[in-house]
Amino acid sequence: MWVWIRGLSSLIEAKVIYNALEKQGIDWNYVGNQLEVEGVDSFKKSFHSLLVTLQEKADSLRLVSH
Repeated sequence: MWVWIRGLSSLIEAKVIYNALEKQGIDWNYVGNQLEVEGVDSFKKSFHSLLVTLQEKADSLRLVSH
């Protein structure tokens, strides 16, 4: 029961903060979209780096095997 009450209290506090920020002009749709764009961009950069590293490793293994 105590955990549920603490959870409810945290939820209420989060909603109060969310609403207060919204009243200050925060556009939550913009925030969500921006986070998505930045997250995808970050993933693409990391994934590209991984692919480059794997290609370099594959190339070095080909050199050793020949």
